[in-house]
Amino acid sequence: MDGAKKIYIHKSHSKREMVELIAHYRINVGEPTQYNKKELQEIFIDKLLDMSDEDIKYDNKYFCNSIEDVVKYLITYNVRKILSVKEKESIMKISKRLNNYAKNDYDMDYTMYQNLYEIITDAQRIAKFGESPTIRKTIQLINLDPKININIRPYLTTADAIALEEEEKRLKKECNSGLIIRQSTKENPIIIRFD
Repeated sequence: MDGAKKIYIHKSHSKREMVELIAHYRINVGEPTQYNKKELQEIFIDKLLDMSDEDIKYDNKYFCNSIEDVVKYLITYNVRKILSVKEKESIMKISKRLNNYAKNDYDMDYTMYQNLYEIITDAQRIAKFGESPTIRKTIQLINLDPKININIRPYLTTADAIALEEEEKRLKKECNSGLIIRQSTKENPIIIRFD
């Protein structure tokens, strides 16, 4: 990582989270709570860039292997940020509007949307909150729209992505275990029971 370039921590990362990161990676900044957020950011980045990659141990909390990974984590939007009630309400309204568009066979005549640009903009705006299953489902529906030629991906933390992947594998394994596919005959009919 080039130390000459000025690095700015994304504003969605709180002071409390920076204090947790400092403690997690054992960065020596004295007592981090004595600084305001701006001072702590500057000290944190300076100390972080003075460290070597060997000081950063891979773990399942932040999924960082190097100083560059930690910096990338800090300069991007914090998906773990807890939304205010107003923000969450706004995101869910957008999601409902996009779902309405999808459920009306992707026809804008039955929605409040005037053009595809508005739809894509709204989808990209809510994709930042991909940790919500509702948002992931909405984005999945929007990606099925034949008029939209870009693929919008919901943003997930590495931990969320791994957890989802493991859950999908577990569900596939459960569904496929004991499943025997055969053809029905008069002598050997297929009987389905719902308990």
